[in-house]
Amino acid sequence: MKKIILIFVLFLLSNSEVLAYKLQGSISYTVDAARNEAFQNVNNKINMSDYTDYLIDSNKFNKHKKNLNNPKITNFSNGVYSISYKNNPQLSYIYFENGQLKGIAFRINKKYPKKTIAYDNKGNLSSVMYTLKNDEQFIFDKNKKLVAHWIGNNCYNEQGELIMTRNKLK
Repeated sequence: MKKIILIFVLFLLSNSEVLAYKLQGSISYTVDAARNEAFQNVNNKINMSDYTDYLIDSNKFNKHKKNLNNPKITNFSNGVYSISYKNNPQLSYIYFENGQLKGIAFRINKKYPKKTIAYDNKGNLSSVMYTLKNDEQFIFDKNKKLVAHWIGNNCYNEQGELIMTRNKLK
């Protein structure tokens, strides 16, 4: 029996590259772990007086494509769209299809995992998004309930059903 254990230990030691690779894998979050991280240091309200110039998007997003400091525009299948400007890419303005401000989102971290905190047009906390990597995000409502799990351009609900898609415009 000692001989078998010794052979097994020698095998493990001789294959340390394989073991090291497994230990260096990406971190996996449960919904609860992502929720806990997402809500650290989040304010429930912001002062909207700083954003009164953005309450209405008079240009509508299709005019922004050629103007206004090369904004990044994301159009969602439900008619909502977001605009972020090159001079402040950590801030996004989210609009209803009619051009009225739905809310504001602040991206907090530059490295993964990233956090985005969204407020409605009255300055109340509406959601927190926790981004694990470029194509995976958890979104929680103000009550910390999971409302969406984005994987790539597809959005799934808590039951794993597709509920929305997105298409990033250039």
